[in-house]
Amino acid sequence: MQVHGLKDRTQDLRKSLNDSLEGDIRDFLINEAELHTYDDLTKVNPVTPSTVLKCLQARYSAKVFYTHAGCTLVALNPFQPIPHLYSLDVMREYHSAPQPQVNTLKPVSTSLT
Repeated sequence: MQVHGLKDRTQDLRKSLNDSLEGDIRDFLINEAELHTYDDLTKVNPVTPSTVLKCLQARYSAKVFYTHAGCTLVALNPFQPIPHLYSLDVMREYHSAPQPQVNTLKPVSTSLT
């Protein structure tokens, strides 16, 4: 009898956590206009496949093809040439950075014209 009661409580707790997470995801995704502003995916909360992919999709739609995920750079293929993506100013900034591997520089963004 105790095992059955524990199983029921575990299922109730799991359902409660799932409902809470689904609510958090809905709350996060409700403001779609700001999803492209997340230049580092570690700032996404909650971190789920849905929230991360929605942020990447929003950044792609805003023509922002590079996004940090902590110290990792996520690059999305724009499937078209972007001639001004690597301007001389941007290349100089990254080249002269004392530690380019440290996440102090924002991911490069561009707008297609």
